[in-house]
Amino acid sequence: MAFGGVGIFSGLNISGLFATLKQQQEVLNAPPEPVALDLSVLALNAVQLAPPPDVHGPAVIPPWKLPSDPANESLDRRLAEIRGITSFIDTGAPQVAAAGDDVDSRTSFILFDALRKLETLALYAAEDATPDASLPRLDAQFQQGLQEIRDFIETAPTKELTFLTGDLVTKVEPEVDLGSDTYEFTGRAVATGTRDDPLPGLTGTETFTIAITKNGTTDNIPIDLSQVSGPLSINNIVNFINQQIAAVPLLDSNGQPVLDANGQPIPKFVTRLEVVSDEKYDHAIKVAGSSTETVSFLPQASTPTVFVAENRTDLRLDPAAPDAVLRRLQDVTAALDPFLETTIASTDADATAIAQAASPDAAPVSAETRVFAVATDSQGFVYTVGRAAGDFGSQRNTASGEDVFLTKLDSNGNVVFSRLLGTAKDASAFALAVDASDNVIVAGSTTENLASGTVLSGTDSFIAKFDSEGALQFVQQLDTVADDAALDVTTTATGDIVVTGYTKGAVDAAHPGFGGRDVLALRFDGTTGARVDTAVIGTAGDERGSAVAIAPDGNVLVASREDGRLVLRRLDAANLSSVLETVDLGGIGLGGEIGAIRVVGNDVFVAGTTADSTFSGGGATVVTGARGGKDGFLVKLTDNAGTLSPGTLTFFGTAEDDAINDIAVSGGKVFVAGNTRGDISGLGRRGPRDAFVARFDAGTLAFEEVERFGLALEEHDATAIAALDQGPDVLDLLGLPLGPVSRVEPRTLDVQTTARPGDFFEISINGRAPQKITLEAGDTLEDLAARINRLSFKNEIKATVTAGQLKIEALGTNQVDLIAGDPGRDLLAKFGVKPQRLLGATALFDLDNAGAKRPSDPIVPEVGGVFGLKLAQPLSLKDKTAARFSLQVIQDAIATVQRAFRSLTPDPLSLIRPGLESTVPPPEIAAQISEYTTALARLQAINLSGPVSLFL
Repeated sequence: MAFGGVGIFSGLNISGLFATLKQQQEVLNAPPEPVALDLSVLALNAVQLAPPPDVHGPAVIPPWKLPSDPANESLDRRLAEIRGITSFIDTGAPQVAAAGDDVDSRTSFILFDALRKLETLALYAAEDATPDASLPRLDAQFQQGLQEIRDFIETAPTKELTFLTGDLVTKVEPEVDLGSDTYEFTGRAVATGTRDDPLPGLTGTETFTIAITKNGTTDNIPIDLSQVSGPLSINNIVNFINQQIAAVPLLDSNGQPVLDANGQPIPKFVTRLEVVSDEKYDHAIKVAGSSTETVSFLPQASTPTVFVAENRTDLRLDPAAPDAVLRRLQDVTAALDPFLETTIASTDADATAIAQAASPDAAPVSAETRVFAVATDSQGFVYTVGRAAGDFGSQRNTASGEDVFLTKLDSNGNVVFSRLLGTAKDASAFALAVDASDNVIVAGSTTENLASGTVLSGTDSFIAKFDSEGALQFVQQLDTVADDAALDVTTTATGDIVVTGYTKGAVDAAHPGFGGRDVLALRFDGTTGARVDTAVIGTAGDERGSAVAIAPDGNVLVASREDGRLVLRRLDAANLSSVLETVDLGGIGLGGEIGAIRVVGNDVFVAGTTADSTFSGGGATVVTGARGGKDGFLVKLTDNAGTLSPGTLTFFGTAEDDAINDIAVSGGKVFVAGNTRGDISGLGRRGPRDAFVARFDAGTLAFEEVERFGLALEEHDATAIAALDQGPDVLDLLGLPLGPVSRVEPRTLDVQTTARPGDFFEISINGRAPQKITLEAGDTLEDLAARINRLSFKNEIKATVTAGQLKIEALGTNQVDLIAGDPGRDLLAKFGVKPQRLLGATALFDLDNAGAKRPSDPIVPEVGGVFGLKLAQPLSLKDKTAARFSLQVIQDAIATVQRAFRSLTPDPLSLIRPGLESTVPPPEIAAQISEYTTALARLQAINLSGPVSLFL
């Protein structure tokens, strides 16, 4: 063998040193021959080869080099050994003790041992034979171990080595999209032929209004399609509308039209409509607006439209995570015709990242999302509220359980915005209401301390108020030692907020509990959120307030389930503890539920589910009797000057279990939403549980029509329903939504993300004391970047915002640590960023591919280095794809730990040919080099001044 053309090995007999040569000689049956070996060439011009200081030497044998029993290495045996462990970090393992006092070796061996345990779980999860039902349990233990390893890396003692949880990076770019205001809008494609073909469904008698607001004043421009010249094509209609907009003149201070150079009136508005085509060559109307003009579409006809919120669970999936659907039905007074369907989905960021790492074209993975309430506002927008396990764009879900979401949509089903409440623990939303100013109030329960000043643990009621642009106005929480929840919410004429629900104990000294669950009623100031009135009503039994509404006389109606009976109370609006009237409507059974209460004029409608076929509605006239099993019910009462009188009652359902969850009243009709396990009205069953919407006459409660939704192997549940008294009507035929089309919102971090003022993270530069970066109300990305840049006085760190994207970068040779804030207040988590270390570009340039520092001295290379384990990315065993991806990452991390350990003893080949150690050889060559390295280490003890004769 030769280095640089010089023969340096000849006849040295070291057992097992060059097994390949020995085997070749044995094959040739050649006897060993003495060969001269001149070791003086290793002097390399008299440079003595001495081990670098502070290295552990060959005496420390790494655990991956120790002999092992194949029986103990079987996957089943490895899995059995770690099933009962309480911690993945074992500082007392025998292989760790072998490292002695060398902290680098000890840390390397501890990491190797912990990663091998993770590898075992990932190997088993990735096996085709492993049942999917076993994956959640495996993933739970995997996540425990992964977090323990991440925590250990942050504090692990080292001297020559530096381990990073993540990768070797210079910068981080949080995926925070604050969006931008838009003044253009494109409707649904409605022309499928040419632009000159008549649009289907139009008769030429339709009218609607375009309202354009500019400088605080609004012009209502009437559009009468009977005045359109030629066929009612999309081209002709758009041209006609533009003529009507252009005909509105700009007026001077005297109210006279302003004329151009030709003496013609100058149009007041720049907004225009145009026809655009999609990739299918279908055509739609586009509104090209302006930042100074707000455009709204208002129909003339008064045709109700119904929106139904539905939860859908595909039983073929394991686990079967539900998703939320918003359905819109049109022409509902004549027929329940499904018109639009929108899926409201949150995204599992971790699962999506794993899937897209395995396949860049993989679609986003949905997380569990359920909807519980729906409401409409005065402009025709629709709000849904529920709970979700995933993210909504830049609304990062940091809850350990699930968080509350609020989604606003237009009448075309386009999402305007989604907001998360921002809990760090768990929260549920059960109800929402829209006040006279189109503010939205969400009510529910949480295990998190959401409101400022909240200190007690347990489950608390909460309300959260958002304005129509999605900005959170306040969160108010009932901070008690008792478990309580707000189950329904309404608003008063003055904007105050009233909720009902239950409490399991005292609210305060003035409002003790009566035992078990008691009815809870609360009133909050609509401006400040302050609680101004409280009532606890109950006995030693089980009671809970399920629905609330404002009575015609301005007092508060609360429907409660009390030991299986439906009780309706009228509470004094000025003093909720004062009960003005109580009506027992009858037994609905312990399995019965109260869905909703609605007040229209002097009529009061109560709907729900009864498990008692003798339910009487307080003596109401029965229109249709019980069908069997659980049935939905709808009862109507009349409010006569503060006294409730039972009117009519109807049951609805099948011989199987059925439920009515919510009601809406519009256009003289009552619409109910629910679910059934039977064949409802002879429509047949589609799945194990189908959703339905049914219509009744509001005067008589006579049944008129039902529409059901479902699919085989899916469960559907219509949980909520809301109506628009004045639906889009002709606008649907033009593909345009009801109300404003501009999308203007606050573009601040506390609105567009789940971050809240006071959230923070810390930055440490070059090991200095961490400095806080705290979010303030109204902060933008630019504000945050400026705050970060003020930490650097020596060009150490730079934060920039380009095209709405924040970038935090370490400069030069500097080291920047991003440190998480407190649980629930961590600004990094709400930006989707893991705590990590950033290394300046110069520092990274001095690292080789293995993460070790490049040698500054070719004869005495540096020891150790910086090694990124890439464990900060999402990893899981939730499915086979995720398990296989995670397995590869864990195995790469194990290899990195091994390289880190080897870097503590520089490769002797690097002393002979600098740079040789930076080359990563194939595995078989690496094995041979390892043997040569051991031999060379032994040769260092031999006198290099003269030749030695040995035998192979």
